[in-house]
Amino acid sequence: MKKVTSAALLAIQLTWKAVFVFSLTVVGLQIFDAFWELTPGGVPLQATFGYENLLRSAVQPAGRLWTAMLLFSLIGTAGHTKGSKSVYTTNRLGLSEEQMTLVFGGVFTGYFLLYWALQIAVAYGFFVWYSRFTLVSSNSFMLACWRSEWLHTLLPLNEWWGYLRNIAICASFGFSAAIGSQKARRGKTHLLSVVPPVLCLFLLTGRIGDFWLDMVLTVVLIGFTIGCFFTLKGGWEDEDL
Repeated sequence: MKKVTSAALLAIQLTWKAVFVFSLTVVGLQIFDAFWELTPGGVPLQATFGYENLLRSAVQPAGRLWTAMLLFSLIGTAGHTKGSKSVYTTNRLGLSEEQMTLVFGGVFTGYFLLYWALQIAVAYGFFVWYSRFTLVSSNSFMLACWRSEWLHTLLPLNEWWGYLRNIAICASFGFSAAIGSQKARRGKTHLLSVVPPVLCLFLLTGRIGDFWLDMVLTVVLIGFTIGCFFTLKGGWEDEDL
C-alpha cells in the first residue's frame, strides 16, 4: 500500500502544476471571452444577449472537447521523457509496469473528472452571475441544459447514460494517458493511446436522447482501454528497464 501511495504521489508531483496552469488558463479564457462579448468597448451588459448565447459564443469554445484532448496530451508527457529523474524514481518504487500504469491511470482519471466538474462549475457560475443582471428564473439553467448540446454533454440531467458515458470518457482518457506516459518513460510512443480522444471527437454528439450512440461509445472506450492495457502487458515484460 505504501508503494502504491508513493506512486500516486509521484504521478501528482509530475503533473499537478501543468494541470493547474492549464485549467486556470482555460477558465481565464472563458471569463475574458464572456466579458468581451457582454461588454464590447465598455458598453453595458445587455439583457437581450441571452445566457445560451453567452455559452455558445464565449464560454463554450474554450471548454469543448479539444481542450480535454490538450489536457490528455499534457499529462501523458509531463515529466516522462526517457532519462529524466522521474524514470529513476519510478524504477526505485519496485512496482511492476502494470501496477504503475494502474496507479497513474487512476490519478489521471481523477484529473479528467475534476476538469469535467470544473466546466460544470464555470457554466453554472456564469449563469449565477448573468442572472444578477437579467430577469431569469432558477429553471433557466436546467432549460439551457436541454437546449445547449455542450451543456447537455456536461450535465445530461435525467439521462443516466450520459453520466456513464462521461465517466467512461474520463477513465479512458486517464488510463490511455497513463499508458502513453509509461511508454514515454522508455523513450517510446504508443499511437493506440490516442484512439479514445479520436473516437470521442467523431462519436460524442451531445444530442438529447442519443442513448444507443452514447452506450456504444461507452462500451467501445472501456473495452478498448482494457484491451490496450492487456495487449501491452507482454510487451513490457520483454523490455529492459
